Amino acid sequence: PRNPDLTNNYAVFLCRSGNVDEALEKFREATRNALYRTPWRAHINAGVCLRGAKRYDDAAASFTQALRLRPGDAEAAFQFGELELERGRPAAARDIVDRYLAANSATPELLWVAARAARGLGDRLAEERLSRRLQRDFPDSPQARAAEAETRAPGSGGGSSSGNRGGAAP
Repeated sequence: PRNPDLTNNYAVFLCRSGNVDEALEKFREATRNALYRTPWRAHINAGVCLRGAKRYDDAAASFTQALRLRPGDAEAAFQFGELELERGRPAAARDIVDRYLAANSATPELLWVAARAARGLGDRLAEERLSRRLQRDFPDSPQARAAEAETRAPGSGGGSSSGNRGGAAP
């Protein structure tokens, strides 16, 4: 059998080269390989690929599968939350982060998703609480700096609740 790690990496290359459908077949090949010890990574990568191709429902399915295989995977939760913000679904993004944080430690990326989801829901108190936590717990992170900049900006509380500020590249 082919090396599933290499197959996954090749699929990432294909996706970045614009060959989404071929990449997806390689991601599937990697996940079907019984020797692959980290199949959730291929599901995350497929989700990122699909998100970049604006195939949001398929991306959501990939992130869901990654979280089924490894519920405590911060990258899967982050990417799924980002997807939901991009889709204009802050309540879904908040739910994803809340489920993750109920059983796992916070990351700056996930707190930033949570803060932006709260903003998208119009929950200014939650947004401020999450931004303060981000700045307290992860003061040197790009996400904490972004939260601080938005807090100091005139008319803060506005701004986009989508985007990929400070996270992994799609």
